[in-house]
Amino acid sequence: MIKYSGKYFDGVTSKQHLVQVAIVEDVKITLYFEDQELVIPFEEVNTIEHFGNQTTYFKIGKDFPYRTIEIDSAEVLQRTKKYSSVADKLHIDIAQGGIKNVILITAITFLFFGFLIVYGLPFLGEIIGGNIQKKKKKSIGEAYYKQFVASSKVDTFKTNSINKLIANYSLSAKYKINLTVVESEQKNAFALPGGYIVIFTGILEEMDKPEQLMGLVAHEVTHINHRHSMRALGRSISSYLLFSWVIGDAAGITSVLVENYNQFMALSYSRELEADADKTGAELMIKNKIDPKGMIELMNILKKEDKDGQQEFLQTHPLTENRISNLKKQLANQKEVPTPPPLAFFWQEFKK
Repeated sequence: MIKYSGKYFDGVTSKQHLVQVAIVEDVKITLYFEDQELVIPFEEVNTIEHFGNQTTYFKIGKDFPYRTIEIDSAEVLQRTKKYSSVADKLHIDIAQGGIKNVILITAITFLFFGFLIVYGLPFLGEIIGGNIQKKKKKSIGEAYYKQFVASSKVDTFKTNSINKLIANYSLSAKYKINLTVVESEQKNAFALPGGYIVIFTGILEEMDKPEQLMGLVAHEVTHINHRHSMRALGRSISSYLLFSWVIGDAAGITSVLVENYNQFMALSYSRELEADADKTGAELMIKNKIDPKGMIELMNILKKEDKDGQQEFLQTHPLTENRISNLKKQLANQKEVPTPPPLAFFWQEFKK
């Protein structure tokens, strides 16, 4: 039986006993010292810790003060390595592997933080942004709305006409939809947290059916109902949001979002969010007995007239063949819905 030199502390006195140790894994540890022989069943060993590349500590018993055995032997360390915690084993492997393992661990660490920055932070930022309280969402949206409208020329007739129209439909159970039409050649529209929608006259001029307008409205309303704007903005300024969230500064989160209001107009939604706005927007149109194919028609018009990828709406609402294809599949069995007389009358007056 192989014996190893070690030190034993009985947990009663501070005296250090020099001992010879025989180890039978999973059975017992036997100490030989001062003409004594002490047998310790292996199940009484509480933890086994390793330090450096040869020091092993056995902690015995469950109650403090513990008895401990210290052995400086690379062989014992290897024999008992399987009993170590994951952290212990990593420490041993690094110590024994030398510079190669240090380089490996460093590379893994950089990869981890790189992944966190590229994917983790935006993901967390999206979650934080999406879970801002409803009251704060409205104040953030209102802050940007007032700022934007103050520097824009509002088409009062079109604004009032569309708001009167959509008031007759069930679009949002969460927010009162407040839509504003701004005079601009830009073919764009965007949604703001809290129920605000801004539409540019440029995109309205491309429409030849009221269903296309309602498709645009349903799409933007879905962005509001499903908190897409806040999620997308949270993703784009994730590092600031995460810092405010970590330190528990709720007011700071709101402040950061308000200060970045200028990003709303240029906000680009992910494919996932756009697909959600398409699908749910179409369902919203069906619910309100409006032909949902108007949404597809509008997409095709904008795509056809897009030159060199400069179409503003298609930049902020990335349009792919998949989106149009998915909508066509979704509505494949949808019967054509005639334009309701009130909607037809509205469109006739609106286009004068």
